Amino acid sequence: MSSRRSSRTLLLIFLFSAAASLALGIGWIFRVEVATRFSAWMPRPFSISVDCWFKNTTGRKAECFHIFTRSNHANPWSSTIRLPVVRFSPEDVIQESDPILFLPGGPGHPGLSIPSVTSKIWKLRFDTARWLDNRAVIVFDYRGTGSASPSLACPKLDNPMIGRRWREVLSNSLRECKEIVEEDSIDLSDYNTSEVSADAIDIQTALGIQTWNLWAESYGTRVAFDYLRRSSEGIRSVILAGTYPPNAGDWRYRSSGKFLMLLDRLFQVCTNDSACQSAHPQVAKKFWNAYDYLGSNNVTLHVEKVWPKREIVEITLDEILFLDLLYYQLASKLGLSHIPNYISAVAEGDLVQLESLLSTYLADITIEFVTVLQLFAVNCNDLGSIDSQSYQTKQNANRHFAEWTVDWSVCNQFQHSAGGALNSSKFQSSVPALLLAGEWDPATPLEWAHLGVEYFSEATLVVLPARSHDILASKCAQSIAREFLRSPSVSPDTSCIGHSEGKIEFTNSRIGLTVVR
Repeated sequence: MSSRRSSRTLLLIFLFSAAASLALGIGWIFRVEVATRFSAWMPRPFSISVDCWFKNTTGRKAECFHIFTRSNHANPWSSTIRLPVVRFSPEDVIQESDPILFLPGGPGHPGLSIPSVTSKIWKLRFDTARWLDNRAVIVFDYRGTGSASPSLACPKLDNPMIGRRWREVLSNSLRECKEIVEEDSIDLSDYNTSEVSADAIDIQTALGIQTWNLWAESYGTRVAFDYLRRSSEGIRSVILAGTYPPNAGDWRYRSSGKFLMLLDRLFQVCTNDSACQSAHPQVAKKFWNAYDYLGSNNVTLHVEKVWPKREIVEITLDEILFLDLLYYQLASKLGLSHIPNYISAVAEGDLVQLESLLSTYLADITIEFVTVLQLFAVNCNDLGSIDSQSYQTKQNANRHFAEWTVDWSVCNQFQHSAGGALNSSKFQSSVPALLLAGEWDPATPLEWAHLGVEYFSEATLVVLPARSHDILASKCAQSIAREFLRSPSVSPDTSCIGHSEGKIEFTNSRIGLTVVR
């Protein structure tokens, strides 16, 4: 008798628990649905707390939110956009009260990536970036990217492709993808840095954060500058890694020239380094020989692709993909040290060396999940249309790299509004700033960091001579960032630069030549 009663009790408990879980699930869905449907009639911005859409294995507490704001901040009746936001808080440590807002690179890069890799990416960041240990970090997907709604995702553009094929697809598919999203009443002129920085301010408002710090990388630094132009209220400090200031000018006309200049400089450094010169004599000549050879003789490589499933794929290596790989290597200290080795390998026909590099490159560009239409919308709205004649003249000046450069004349497909243009006028912020720059950075060159300093009354510029775009991968840079965060108005100790970041250590042996990023 008691056994039956126990079984009945257990059944009732199970049914009640299942009903409660269902009710909570429906309640959460209902909450999000109501907020989405009626957001246009509610004061914006506002936030709702939601269950996290990813499995959290970062080692930190994760609190997830949807922030609802306007697609056009100047128009109170504009449509609503929804931004996914996560607050990662450290556990088992005394936490500082002022969190950090992370502004990622891009454009087109979601801060949280896709749900299946969110935890993996941020666990790696927290495990390696110890300067973040005692502060919560707030991360969000830029409008149009990742899990933000509406999405500017377009499979024809966003599926990872490389080399010449990607450039062909871009020129053919950008207009088609643009028309598809515009048919859904999405105004692409609302996708610009001015609106993105207003989104960041809205996150601070919606979450009720009194004071926080800005940590920005690459394109994210452009967002940070626009944020500071609008308001410095509640900003304790700002860390800019790979600075892209408003007065950098229109880089679309000169990106290939900077790349070639850095390669020439690297070849000279190798020539002046006895070990590198001995292992790779006449490295500049070898580079051009390899470039010309691949331009005339496409080579098929068998490369291990690890995402989304492990498989061997055939890839055609031509001169365009060769330049892509060198640019990829140029963006990190470890990659810089390998470039002469890879050039010698190709020049001598040892193409097996390129297969491991290509495997790593494929994994990296796949896991970034760039929303390409958002990337072009933001850059084109910020910088405006292209003067086709001037652009072509500049391209012809670097005739070897003309095909390699992305065709930015596609910006002329966009309807540009005055409100979307990047404001490049000077202003001065009193917020303490730390600017970190890599001397070899091809994406945000060192001279941009010097230009960025002009926007602050209290700024510290730190240049790492053997670093590139991977500045905060340096333990020295992290140590400086930690000290700066502790006391932003005090100049941090930078003596570690001379001990650990002085020069490029070239890798001159091909044994075990791999790339870990």
